[in-house]
Amino acid sequence: IVSKNLTANATGNNTTGGNIVIDAVSAGFSSGAVTIDPITFSANGAGTTSKGGNILVEGSTVNFSGAGSQAINANAGTTGAGGSITLRATTGSVNLGGAAGDVQLFARGKSGVGGTAIVEAGSSITAKGGTGSLDVSATGAGNNKGGSIALRAGTAGVGNVQVNSGLNANGTNNGAGGTISIQFNDPAVVNTLTIGSATGNNFINGDINANSPGTG
Repeated sequence: IVSKNLTANATGNNTTGGNIVIDAVSAGFSSGAVTIDPITFSANGAGTTSKGGNILVEGSTVNFSGAGSQAINANAGTTGAGGSITLRATTGSVNLGGAAGDVQLFARGKSGVGGTAIVEAGSSITAKGGTGSLDVSATGAGNNKGGSIALRAGTAGVGNVQVNSGLNANGTNNGAGGTISIQFNDPAVVNTLTIGSATGNNFINGDINANSPGTG
């Protein structure tokens, strides 16, 4: 159980946020569940040209307690690139969103490229409705490329993916949009992926953004 604030924020210009690692499954550790209480959880950049840090959370299951959702941040500072966040539940499921028990991931660039977010679940991944479930966009001035998002459900067996919205890998101005990759493991022929409707075991419905807003 993680119940204390976890911060590895950078200080000053031309710096990078630190590294935060919660790992209950790697060699030398017993495979186990991870529970994270409502805390401040960040490895942000600080001043100019300050990149977000790197965060890894891995357990057989990863649960978030409390009355609201938990945010994990690896954002750039005043300017700079977004950092990286990896969330891995080797046998469990992951819920992205703004409700109790959910988690929101932010690795945004600021006048720099967006960050990277990888979510892997042994079973299912759900990204609930609303905005801001997972944001690796580039923001601010300049022509900056959006970040990359990868959702991988069913790494330990059958796993479904249900996305209602809230994934953002946009670029800025004439910068390229980022990449969003969604994978699931459901061998049943009838459980295909539905796009544009929240029906079936596996679906993508709502706005998923990896845009380049400029015209150049």
